[in-house]
Formats: sequence, C-alpha cells, structure tokens
Amino acid sequence: RAMLHELGHGLGFQTFIDLRTGKFFLNAPDIYSAFVLDLDANLTWNDLAQVERASSAKNPRRVVWNGPETKKALSRFMTSGTPLAEVASEDSLESERFFWLGVAEIGPSLATTPLEGRVQALVNAQGELVGDPQQGIEEWRDSNIDRVRRLQDAGLVRDDLDPEELLAAIGALAVGAGARLVGNASEVSAEKELRMLDTFIDSLETLGRT
Repeated sequence: RAMLHELGHGLGFQTFIDLRTGKFFLNAPDIYSAFVLDLDANLTWNDLAQVERASSAKNPRRVVWNGPETKKALSRFMTSGTPLAEVASEDSLESERFFWLGVAEIGPSLATTPLEGRVQALVNAQGELVGDPQQGIEEWRDSNIDRVRRLQDAGLVRDDLDPEELLAAIGALAVGAGARLVGNASEVSAEKELRMLDTFIDSLETLGRT
C-alpha cells in the first residue's frame, strides 16, 4: 500500500504549491492542482490567483478533489458525516472547542461511538509547540539555501531552480515518504530523513571541490 502511494506521487498525484503563499513551484501550474476544486470559488487551484490559493488552502471541508473517475466511485468509498473533536476544557472559548478532524489512512477506522481521552500539547520552555515535522523541514531548508546556491554556481544543480522552493519540496517529499514507509511521522523520524539528505548535499559539495 505504501509503495502504491509513493508511485502515485511519482505519477503526479502531488502538488508542490507553497500552501502558505499560494505560489506555484517554479511559477508553473501542475496537473494535480487542475483537479483541486474550491467549492466556494467554484474554481480549481490552477484557475485561482496566488493569494486566493493561499486562502483556499485554509478553507476546511470546502476544497475537494474534482477528478471525474473519483467522482464516479464516490459512493463506494466515501463515508457520510464529518468527524469533529470537542475540547472539554473550562478555559476554552466556544469558538475554540470544536475542531475538524482528518481521518488517517493507517490504523483502525474511526468508530461512530464517541471517543474520549486526555490531550496535552507539547511545548518547550518558550511556550512553542514542538514535535512538528514541518518545522524541522523549514529549519533544514533555511540552513541549506546558501549551500544549494554554491552548488548552482558550480554547475551541479540547475540554476533555474529557486533554492528555497527546491529544498522545501525535497524535504517534504523525503519526510512524507519516510512516514508512509515506516509509519512514523514523529519529529525524530523526520530528523533522520533530513540528515540523510544532508549526506547527499555533502557528497555534491565534495564533487564540486574535485
């Protein structure tokens, strides 16, 4: 199942749009985004302006896959209803008590019977949330931008690629593949994947000096 998932990415079932800014990777639309439909705008991501794509990425339950074959098979795979999580805390405001949930592809299916449990956010001494692989990817990207630029100057990396976008895409793909194959999306697992990429960049730099 993991192999088929990754093969799907290789065949284009993935977008490298920067979800924070809405910017296309290499300023070019991709085939995946041609089928991502914002129901409120009634436009696909390829037809939205950059700022509209960034806003659409934060439009929960209103952005859908619009592929014709998927729509034909909808009734066979989709389950009606929307799972929600309620935070039963006296300190929570009413607007902060309910959250949308995304159902995982791995593990048991979500039951209709409500589940209860204690949830605690992990924060560091500065009160910042920790354990987020995306934060590790961003830090890794920022620390390697100058290295990629030097590799471009040496002719070892295409000079028409934006280093920041390239590193973000490679980091996200590597960490995502690792999480799928070993079933671990923790910060520690993401760190191991990024260190493997560091080794690859080190090898390119060594080649550039020879």
